[in-house]
Amino acid sequence: MTDALIRACGGFLDVLGGCAVPAEGLARLADYFELDSRRVAAAAAALEENHDLGYEGVRRLLAACLEELCGALSCCGVRRLVEVSVPAPLPLVMALQRSAASQAHFSTAALLAEIFLRGLMLDARPLDGRSCGVRRCGLNRMRERLLTAPPAGDIALALQFGSLCDECVKTGEGFAGKEKCVSCTLPRSGAQREALSAELLRLTARAACERLGVRLGEADIEHGLALYGRLMRVQARLTLLNARAKRRPLFGNSFALAQTVQLCCFDDWEAPLSALETLAGELEGAPAAGEGRVRVYCFYTPFLRPGIDARFRANGVDLLGNAAFLSAPPGAGEDIYGLSAHVLLHSASALGLEDEARLTARAARGCGCSAYLTGAFSFDRRMGSAVPLLRRILRERYGLDSYALESDFWAETGSPMIPLERVDAICALLRAEG
Repeated sequence: MTDALIRACGGFLDVLGGCAVPAEGLARLADYFELDSRRVAAAAAALEENHDLGYEGVRRLLAACLEELCGALSCCGVRRLVEVSVPAPLPLVMALQRSAASQAHFSTAALLAEIFLRGLMLDARPLDGRSCGVRRCGLNRMRERLLTAPPAGDIALALQFGSLCDECVKTGEGFAGKEKCVSCTLPRSGAQREALSAELLRLTARAACERLGVRLGEADIEHGLALYGRLMRVQARLTLLNARAKRRPLFGNSFALAQTVQLCCFDDWEAPLSALETLAGELEGAPAAGEGRVRVYCFYTPFLRPGIDARFRANGVDLLGNAAFLSAPPGAGEDIYGLSAHVLLHSASALGLEDEARLTARAARGCGCSAYLTGAFSFDRRMGSAVPLLRRILRERYGLDSYALESDFWAETGSPMIPLERVDAICALLRAEG
């Protein structure tokens, strides 16, 4: 770690503003990922173009992500670090966090590291050259990196939930060992799927408590439900405010990050929640929408490659969404295990194609979008393989045309960045049709 790197990290933090991470702490993180001062300085110069820094809520949310990542990766020896997989049943995780607050730090460090490295530092290099020969999930590869070569002490426990990704549980157990993992793989189908999933989550919570030496009490469960309710209320408010036809929406990167909080786990939930609530208050007074701009609804804005959203905006196209966070409403009176099962089983990606298409088309119309942008998970065996049929249903049943970027959102490969000329071509088609 050089003085030049520390200065560059200080400059990055100055642009962001209000972040409690010291320059030396950010430099240690940058050094861990082999980032030099020039790359950090270039990332600082691009920060305002890629992220809506005019909003205090966006700046505070970015700061909260950096603070959580640096805190998680330096907490070893103080409290045990529990790495939580993505996606996770947040209501239950929030309850477990409270029950073990004095001795365990729950975090989605791998996801936050991806956000730091790809979304903020603009580093698209594979974590390991051996990844270049095959398409691997970058998120699982990051978990592997943190489990096998952590920057500051070992991860004590990997809490894993296999729902969308069939490699998730294998990654943790393969690299950390089963003795350091508490895993829950949910059934893919069956008449009793929801009830069985709820019971599996109950058993998983019990196993996690036994490993940590704590007890999940009623006060912990009530806390988890209340905290999750607060998160979902502000997410619903942000979605409605950002969709208004006569107001300028957030940068696609910024809104995607705001929604991605639903996949994250923070040791201090007050920081991201208050940032989101501040952002919602600011969006109430968002400026008027620009004339002649086109809106496109996304499956998941590729905010880990922020230059894509910037290029769309430069072409007069605003990316809205994201369908990845759509969900069928939960039933009334669910306990925390039933609600947690619902969170994992009823996201758009976990539903059948007919239901996913219906939710997507309704959300796209509500945002005033003229088309749908997908393809970001084309490498994924489950989500990617279904995209062609989903696009056909959207076009034939709902009259919603779609475009595929093939941008490999999570892919850990040596493949080059998608040519921005492809973005230009899509934008030209959108303007011609709109």
